[in-house]
Amino acid sequence: MGYEIERITFCVIVIILVFNATKFDKVSLKLMGLFKFKAEKKN
Repeated sequence: MGYEIERITFCVIVIILVFNATKFDKVSLKLMGLFKFKAEKKN
């Protein structure tokens, strides 16, 4: 269940990054940092 939610969240983030890469550069960097932090915390 948790894995599916994370996959959906990741897909949403990727879509947002692709469509708004230039507008929300700082926001995207924060999201990527947050995602990397979560991934590192798991491992």
